[in-house]
Amino acid sequence: MRLRLKKLVPIGCILFFLITACDAKSDDMANREDIREAAVQVNIVGEISTATATALPSPAATNTPSPTPRFLATLAPTPRKVTVTRLNDAVDPLRPLEIQIGQPIPPITLTDIDGNNYLLNELMGKVVVVNFWTVGCGSCFFEFPVFQSVYAQYPHDDLLILAVNVSELVEETRQLGESLEITFPLVVDPQGEVFSHYFGGAVVPTTVVIGRDGLVAEVIIGPVDGPLLTSILAEAGLDLSQSPLG
Repeated sequence: MRLRLKKLVPIGCILFFLITACDAKSDDMANREDIREAAVQVNIVGEISTATATALPSPAATNTPSPTPRFLATLAPTPRKVTVTRLNDAVDPLRPLEIQIGQPIPPITLTDIDGNNYLLNELMGKVVVVNFWTVGCGSCFFEFPVFQSVYAQYPHDDLLILAVNVSELVEETRQLGESLEITFPLVVDPQGEVFSHYFGGAVVPTTVVIGRDGLVAEVIIGPVDGPLLTSILAEAGLDLSQSPLG
């Protein structure tokens, strides 16, 4: 696995990991003994891009509810501190993953909140983005406008985005999708079983991009902005020539 951190910060920038305990559970989850009990925030000091742009507030590592994301008028790079949420401090985020870049995606089945099944190794011919997130992850919410904007521009035969909430909260996930007007499929991964077995299970957001050939094209730990996402999608075989983002 490659950490795509080289695309998240300027070359030569020193990364400082400031790990502080945080409670990523909502009130109705307070008594649950699951992977979210170990959630902490990890701040990577740097910028998503060196391009000049109006800075947006960083998602704060606090116990307050995750901020509602603003849908950006453009997908310009967003200089800000990168915040990720560590789900399980017993898991080493740098350990080798079950999946490997350049190798076929395993036969993983994801089921969306409407009951539709997606067998990842049978989706060849389109570029597939699998994004793992949680309700308690502030940075995850800032990715939704990016994914939605890109998803709306391409035929679904060319691009599929699956947003996987690492929890069993089906109705909460549905309500969130409706409130943000998300049109790509939303998935839940109860107890984080798929995420932990195949994708490390340590940090969200984590995004996996699968090329048209069914091979794992990229694994990104940390939030993505528009330029980074479209660059990776192009590498994975998506034709950006007709897109205003290209």
